[in-house]
Parts: sequence; structure tokens; C-alpha cells
Amino acid sequence: MIKTGNRIIHEFPYSQMLRYPKASLTENFYRFYIEVLVSHMLPSLFVDLILRLIGQKPRLIRLQRKIYIAATVLIPFVTNTYFLLNDKFINMQKNLKEEDNAFLFNYLPWTEEEMYKYITVGKTGMELYLLKVKTGVIGAKAKRLLMKYWLPEMIFKMIVYFLFLWIIMYKLNFFNLATDKVICYLKKFGTEEI
Repeated sequence: MIKTGNRIIHEFPYSQMLRYPKASLTENFYRFYIEVLVSHMLPSLFVDLILRLIGQKPRLIRLQRKIYIAATVLIPFVTNTYFLLNDKFINMQKNLKEEDNAFLFNYLPWTEEEMYKYITVGKTGMELYLLKVKTGVIGAKAKRLLMKYWLPEMIFKMIVYFLFLWIIMYKLNFFNLATDKVICYLKKFGTEEI
């Protein structure tokens, strides 16, 4: 479902966005927490700082905090698989009258194409009714905006990864510690001079 959502965002990007959209799943809480800090809190802090400098009210950190709380509440439901036995409910569809079949919804597992259509229609409806964006705005302008946000996102990611590597390699002296451990290990087994 995440792959389908990312595909739809690239095919039909939002015409009004603040940053490059992306979605990913992880079962590791520490990775989730680091992703939240790096991908959500740091950029929100930066945007709120800019908003404060130009005299506007900062609002993104508060919004990201609410999103984080909602996401952590949903963790048990997202990370576990629940099997709901609904055979009787699915069999009820077969007993519907002919005039009620017009409102029939497919509760069976969806194909990739059905999921794609469902998410596309949902995204369009959300844009139209919740965000109040006119449907004619999407297209080349929205794709240019998406690419405009892609480059800073990649530059920011590279800076964060290189900073992380720099801290591990030089500040924590990881390389020297690792080589010392390997040398001690080899000496313990009687290996000659290295």
C-alpha cells in the first residue's frame, strides 16, 4: 500500500505542498524515532524559525507533535497482524436484493489495480473537499513543484548521513576502536606481526 501511495504521489503530485512527500514503514522503534526527528522535527523547527523571523506564528512543531502522538498510539495496530473472521459478513453480500447490489463494496482482498484506483480517488477527493484545491491546477505545475522539493530533500538527507558517519568515524573514534579489536582478536589466536 505504501508503494502504491508513493507511486500516486509521483504521478499526481499535490499542487500545494510545503516539502517533498514520502512514506515508509519500519518495525524498529529507534529507527522510527530517528526518522521522526530527522525527517519531521528538524525541518519543522527550521520552518518555524523562519516563520518566527518574518513575524508569523510558528505552527509546524505543534502539528508534528500531534502527528507523532497519533502515530505512536497506532503502533500496536500497524505492527501486528489481526485476522478478523468475517465469513458471515462476506456471505451476506450474496443474499442482497438486486436493487441493493448497486451499493455493493468489495470487502475481499483487493488487487493492485483496485487499490491504486481507490487511493487515487481518495487523494483526489481529499484535495478537492478538504484542501479546497481546484482540480485543474494539477499537472505540469505540480510536477515541477515536486521536483523543486526533491533536490533539497536529497541534499538534506546526504548532509545528515555524512554528519552521522562523521560522528561515528571521527568523534567516537569507531575506526580505531574496530581496528584495535581486530588486532587483539588476531593476536589472541597466535597470529604473527600485523
